Amino acid sequence: MAILSISPFEEDHARLQAIIGRVSKLLIAPNLPAAKRLLESRNIFLVLCECDSNPGTWLDSLEYIQSLPNPPLLIVTSRLADERLWAEVLNLGAWDVLAKPFDDDEVLRAVQSTMVRYRSSAQLIAKPFSLTAAD
Repeated sequence: MAILSISPFEEDHARLQAIIGRVSKLLIAPNLPAAKRLLESRNIFLVLCECDSNPGTWLDSLEYIQSLPNPPLLIVTSRLADERLWAEVLNLGAWDVLAKPFDDDEVLRAVQSTMVRYRSSAQLIAKPFSLTAAD
C-alpha cells in the first residue's frame, strides 16, 4: 500500500519522502489530474493533499477520492492550518489536517492512525455478512 502526495511544491514531496519513506512508499503528483492516473492504477490508502493545489483544490480531490470503489483517506496539508480549516476538513469527510512545515512525529502519527483506520475498514468490507435465525 502506498501514500500519494498531491502538491505543486517539490519541497513538500522531498520532506514527506524523508519522513514517510521509512514506513511506506510515497507516490507524488503535482496536481489532481496527475493524481487521478495514480489513484486509478495503484493501491493507495492515504492521500496527502496541499490545501491550495492547482488545478484541483483539496475539495476536488476529496470529491474524486470518494467516488472510487475503495477510497483512500485524505489528509489536507497547509501552512495556514487553523481551527476553521480543521473543522471544515473533518466536517466534509477528510481525515485530518497537517500543518507545514511538517513535523516528523505529527506526520508519522497521522500516517499510522490512517493505516489502522484503512485496514480496519477493509476488514469490515471483506467480512461476509450473514443472517442467523434466532432460537
